[in-house]
Amino acid sequence: MNKLLVLSVIFLISMNSHAKWVEGYIVTSEDEHVKGSIQISVFDSHSYGYYMIGFDMTYLYNHIKFRHLDKTKEVLEPCDIRGFSFSFKGVDYHFISQIVDYKSIVRNEREYDRFLNVVYSGTISLCRNRLRLNHPADFIYDETYYYDYYLVSDHHGFTKVERSSELATLKELLLYCKMDNAFLQTIEADLSVRDLQKTLYAYDRWLEKGSVAP
Repeated sequence: MNKLLVLSVIFLISMNSHAKWVEGYIVTSEDEHVKGSIQISVFDSHSYGYYMIGFDMTYLYNHIKFRHLDKTKEVLEPCDIRGFSFSFKGVDYHFISQIVDYKSIVRNEREYDRFLNVVYSGTISLCRNRLRLNHPADFIYDETYYYDYYLVSDHHGFTKVERSSELATLKELLLYCKMDNAFLQTIEADLSVRDLQKTLYAYDRWLEKGSVAP
C-alpha cells in the first residue's frame, strides 16, 4: 500500500470519527417536514485541523447525510429536497435548494443545483453560496473559497448581490427588491455587502413600528 493511499485512508477515518449527528429536519419537494438528524463534521477538510467551537460547512452546500428516525440513512442533494435545517450549540442553521448561475464558457456548466445558507430571513432575506476559487498548481494553498450572496424577496425572487450598469449601488439593488425608499434614505450611501444582514434586520424592525412596505 503506497504512502498516498495510507494517508487517504487515515484522512477518511479521521473525518468520520469526528462527525456528529445533530437534530434537524428536511423539507421535501412536497413541502413536508421530515424530522431526523443531519451529519456535520468538526474536522476541517481544508486545513486538516479541528474546530474547537464551530464545524465545517463546506460540503453542506453540495449535499447532506440525513438519518431518519428509524435510523435509515441517505445522501441528499439540492435536486432531491427543498431544504434542511438543524441546530448546533444553540444556533439554528437553515439551507434552501436553488439553481444558481455560474460564469462558464461551457454551456452545460452555467447552472448548478446548490444548497444556499440562509443568513437572514425576513421581508427581504439574505442567502449565501460558497464557491471554490481555482489557483495555479504552484499556488501555496490548494483551495480558496469565497461567497456569493443573494437577496430573496416576494417581488423578484432570487437576485444576486452584484453591481451592474442598471444597479450601480447596493441601495439601488435594495430598492429594486422593493425596500421602502423612506427607510433607504435613513441609511448610509456607501452600503457594503457586510452591512446587508444588519440592514435587513433594521428594515424589519422599522416596518414593525408601523411603516408599510410597498
